[in-house]
Amino acid sequence: SKNTQKHFDESKKELEKFPTIGGVIVDQKYVDMVPCPICQNRETNQYIVKWGGRYDVCEKCSHIFLKNRLKVSILNNLYKYSIADQLSRAIKLNKFSQDYWSSVYSKYIEIIKELLPVNNNISLLDIGCGAGTFCKEASFQGLDVYANDIYDEVVETLSPIVGSDNVERSSIEDINSKRKYNVVTLWGAVEHIPTGHSVFETARRVCTKNGLLVILIPNLKSRAFRLLGVHTPTLNPRQHINFYTDKSIGILAKKYNFSLLGKPFPELPIIDLMWDFIDKSDKNIVQDIIDKGESYYKVYIFKSND
Repeated sequence: SKNTQKHFDESKKELEKFPTIGGVIVDQKYVDMVPCPICQNRETNQYIVKWGGRYDVCEKCSHIFLKNRLKVSILNNLYKYSIADQLSRAIKLNKFSQDYWSSVYSKYIEIIKELLPVNNNISLLDIGCGAGTFCKEASFQGLDVYANDIYDEVVETLSPIVGSDNVERSSIEDINSKRKYNVVTLWGAVEHIPTGHSVFETARRVCTKNGLLVILIPNLKSRAFRLLGVHTPTLNPRQHINFYTDKSIGILAKKYNFSLLGKPFPELPIIDLMWDFIDKSDKNIVQDIIDKGESYYKVYIFKSND
């Protein structure tokens, strides 16, 4: 769509404002050169460079991350006020996007209900709720929904749906809730957050024992990346600063006493990105992508053991 292209154009423009050396933003006024956010390894290797952002891979834990990460204050201001992020939210509000994601969310809400020992009064905290499509669907299906995001407009968008007392605007580290939730969800949010430790630490604090942590993340080992390389849309150093693997997210889960339930669920929402590079008559293409772990997204469901 036009908004989608504008979003990527604006993301690129925002990063091009920063000076580069050798094609990479290195000025410490704007970026921090960070170690691996999972295991703190400093001896990481360059993986790929895009728009001045350098992604590194950690050989110890297999995590892929933005080495020259924009300072958190700059990053948060961009998330709140930039044209690129306004366009990103507008994309999520179009009818096609809302219909598609509502069907995805409905599927996982049913899975959540099946996994939890309680059938009624399931309390759920959605972190990084953006346009609020998941919160709307979960509320519609009878869950007691609480919403958290750093955006000001999340209060306006979700207060009429979940109630003004059930909405909090803060960073994930500053969530002020004193209550416990049966479910904590992050849909396409974890890759934006500087460190996954804050995700699992907060989840452990606010999740009930045997409660669920549900995370959807982009898969950089996807078929789309294999075909499109650096042009894959999820490679956006303005927004996506961490790419988790089964190994790296598993390290976090173990540290914070969460257990993975089953295997990650594959999601293939934008196979059309690859449309010009695949044999459309091959009826086995989708199954082949799933079998090889090359879906565009993965959904992990963890159980809290604390």
